[in-house]
Amino acid sequence: MIQRHEGYRQKVYICSAGFPTCGWGHALHIDSYVPLGASLAFFDSDMRTVIDQFYNLDTGLVGDQRAVVLDMLFCLGLPRFKRFKKFIAAIRARDFKTAGVEILDSKWHRDLLQYKRSGVELRTEELARMISGG
Repeated sequence: MIQRHEGYRQKVYICSAGFPTCGWGHALHIDSYVPLGASLAFFDSDMRTVIDQFYNLDTGLVGDQRAVVLDMLFCLGLPRFKRFKKFIAAIRARDFKTAGVEILDSKWHRDLLQYKRSGVELRTEELARMISGG
């Protein structure tokens, strides 16, 4: 009955109380509990999307270079990833040193530097090292 009353919504919407909500009336509050099973379902769905996007890019990358692009697609989303034109050109040319430089010469990297904790390698630093083969 509750599911019928709530109605299922696949997309997040704002409920009558003003909260982002999804599914059958599941409100998304700051600091609210998210069950591991739900998080895994979101992650699996997101990864399927990212993998499809990767294969549609048709880069032919494997190994660490493939992992870097998958990580970037997951973090940035396809529209923001496509703004990395010099990076994409470098990977298509198999110039992985330049690709690493392009990651570190991005607004994304500069933004992460603002929050860097001492002794912690940034995601962008690790990805640049991996794509460069280091």
